[in-house]
Amino acid sequence: MSARILKFDASLPNVIFWDANFVINSCVTEAKYFSECSNLLRKIAKRKITSVISTLILEESWYGLLRIKLIKEYQDKWLDKLREDSTIITKHIPYLRQITTDLSLIPNLIIVEIPSIVTLRALEYMARFSLLTRDAIHAATMFYLGIRSVITTDLDLNRVDGINVYTCNPKAFL
Repeated sequence: MSARILKFDASLPNVIFWDANFVINSCVTEAKYFSECSNLLRKIAKRKITSVISTLILEESWYGLLRIKLIKEYQDKWLDKLREDSTIITKHIPYLRQITTDLSLIPNLIIVEIPSIVTLRALEYMARFSLLTRDAIHAATMFYLGIRSVITTDLDLNRVDGINVYTCNPKAFL
């Protein structure tokens, strides 16, 4: 068995967890799913659907957004450049702060801390659903909070039994 896969235009639940790729795709106009994600984000805000992200989602989003900025500047040498001069991060902090402020202004968006018991429980999710660490922590966090729906643009959480996965990724429907 696996997750129930739903399109972005399906009826949304009262509470939904966001994956980092949804945040990133909502923020970056050049992102593959920008249009779909930004439209869904407006729909969520308008309907005041309770949305949840964890501090790990926030960290993943910051990293992904920073990485996109650095790749634009330094192409495939971005990591080498970062290792040479870590201060290149500082010029992007205002951008990351603005994204974080914008997120904090979304009605009914809650940012939660992840208790250590949840992080430890993630090993069970890694084993049961063949998830990598972060996705296992996301799944464990969702179950801990009693949330059974997630918005994502990747396919990894599709393997988790007992949840609804909202996605615009056409590969999820093949």
